[in-house]
Amino acid sequence: MKVTLKDISEATGFSVSTVSRVIRGEGSAPDKSTKKIISKALELGYPIQNKRKILPAVQAATFALITEFSPGEFYSSFVRGFIDSAEEKDIRISMFNSDPVIDELMPVLSHIRVLGYHGAILFLPELSEKDYQRALEACPDDFSIISCSNIDHSIVDTVTFDSYQGGSLVARHFHEQGFEKMGIIEGPKKLTEARFRVNGFTDYINHVAEKSVVWSFPGDYSAESGVKAFHAYKESAIKPEAVFALNDEMAVGFMETAKAHGVNIPQDLAIAGYDNLPQCKSHYPNISSVNTNYNKLGRTAIEQMLTLFKNPKTPDGIVSMIPVGLKVRESSLKVRD
Repeated sequence: MKVTLKDISEATGFSVSTVSRVIRGEGSAPDKSTKKIISKALELGYPIQNKRKILPAVQAATFALITEFSPGEFYSSFVRGFIDSAEEKDIRISMFNSDPVIDELMPVLSHIRVLGYHGAILFLPELSEKDYQRALEACPDDFSIISCSNIDHSIVDTVTFDSYQGGSLVARHFHEQGFEKMGIIEGPKKLTEARFRVNGFTDYINHVAEKSVVWSFPGDYSAESGVKAFHAYKESAIKPEAVFALNDEMAVGFMETAKAHGVNIPQDLAIAGYDNLPQCKSHYPNISSVNTNYNKLGRTAIEQMLTLFKNPKTPDGIVSMIPVGLKVRESSLKVRD
């Protein structure tokens, strides 16, 4: 149904004439009332043609980084990469928190547009293609949206790590160490990048190393699922010699529980994680992990946003993959007799 000025009036409590005047961009600089009306109009999907008159003027490119922030080393490292990259590019970037569901994201997008931001960088891995389509349809062409997480069928420009390569690097390392039986602690299957990590690992093991994955556990990226994975490992009739945990949190949960049960790493079992968080260097034994360069991710994402800011266009769905590496440490080295 088409949104009318009356709809906005009823939703905000202002008269139709006031709403009409604000929508036309008449009057002085935006105040709280104006921002409320514009925010609700954008949220309802009312087409605003003269938004440049209404929105606050800014001198430099200003972008929003929207993610579901959780305490821990991962998000600290991720956000730090964007902050450092924004300083290098001399642009302003602010972080906004949103639950990873489209109905929670839409009001956030509306709010940051009212504040005058030029675009949004989203790191909400649980969003689907349909969610991105809905977000695009609610935003004008000169408000850019890009993703920093894999999408099965990308409809917005995406800058993300090469998750498939990361899984493959771990598999190759295990193969070169001489391990025969491999295991994997998976991540949430609904996340595209988690499936890519699994595919990179298993494809190399099956088709290049010509070996097999003999054990797997359905993790969820939490340290608690790493603990559960160890107990499943202990009960398994067929035990792997080397395990790939799809993130460092699960690797730590697995290793700490193993230590408590008298299983020595890497003497009894090798393990590698993903993300190369600072705890990998401080943990004993040090943890081998796929290295993700958050500064390079932030720099590339911001460069793409600047390109779209200067030349607004319909998104092409171009995916830019940031290469990853493997930092080998003690946890994944085979102990020779």
